[in-house]
Amino acid sequence: MKNFVAVRTEYSKRPKALPKLDHAYAHRNGFTNSVNVISSLSHNNFGCYRHNATSCSEAFLIVELMHQTAIKKRVRSDFNALFEHVLIFSEPLYAHLERVNGSERVKNAFTHLLERYADQIKHEFGFEPLGFDMHLDEGFEDPLSGKVRRNIHFHVQFYNYDFKKGVAPLRHLMTRGLGIDGKTNQLNPHFSRFQDIAAEVFQKIGFRRGISKNVTGRDHLRKEVFVLQKLQHNQLALKATEEENKKLEMELQQRKTELEQLKTFIGLARQIRDKLIEDINELNSALKSVIAATKHEARRLLNSLMPKITAVEERQRKNSNNWHNKTK
Repeated sequence: MKNFVAVRTEYSKRPKALPKLDHAYAHRNGFTNSVNVISSLSHNNFGCYRHNATSCSEAFLIVELMHQTAIKKRVRSDFNALFEHVLIFSEPLYAHLERVNGSERVKNAFTHLLERYADQIKHEFGFEPLGFDMHLDEGFEDPLSGKVRRNIHFHVQFYNYDFKKGVAPLRHLMTRGLGIDGKTNQLNPHFSRFQDIAAEVFQKIGFRRGISKNVTGRDHLRKEVFVLQKLQHNQLALKATEEENKKLEMELQQRKTELEQLKTFIGLARQIRDKLIEDINELNSALKSVIAATKHEARRLLNSLMPKITAVEERQRKNSNNWHNKTK
């Protein structure tokens, strides 16, 4: 069973920050939409927000005002204000946890652990947590099995300002640094640390660190690219299914044609049978008439012959008597 947790990060300047936060809002009632949302599952989404806010967008505006108060001037429009962490979880293990513990207990456990993750990020790097939104309604439906494969992920949002140190931490995380061999690291160790923290926090419920792309040789796909690839895969599968359906429909049509031909043959056979029965009945009737007529004619002939037979018998009787008298 797959049991990975991975972290993908992205930062945005203020003009793009609010649309991004609106897009990530769990209740899906904003002005942006996602291409792979399964609306029937959207009621399972949930979120948790800091600073007494009702959304990460509201928390962002609150913290931005705190930032402006701290520096005593407006925040520049080109400032990378939003730092988003998308935590992605293997769906098989998440679904297993739901079956064993129930969805509400799983949500409560993830809420607690995500709060720990956000606090640890703040503790180590200084970013100000805004909250998180959980998406349980994204994914795709397998056209062959009909099963929905969910893309389980959380959008954990941070504001790029450390109020204790009075600095924007993101600037200091951008360099990869040098390894022990004196060469530039292939991966940024700070961003690798995000992966470590996620693994440390969620190992209690069975998740483990995602494998680095240096090992797999694969880059993390952006959600849009992932969705497009899945759509292409599904379209190919759907096309194959449609072609198979066409073959089955042609075969079914052929069977229907054969069935209609059989029905026609059966109808003709029934007509021939009925005609034969009619002819046989007529012949039987004619035979009965012949038999009846023969019997009648036989009686008539017999009746006409009886007097002659009687006369002949009488003559024979007289001749016999005369012959007897002469011989005495």
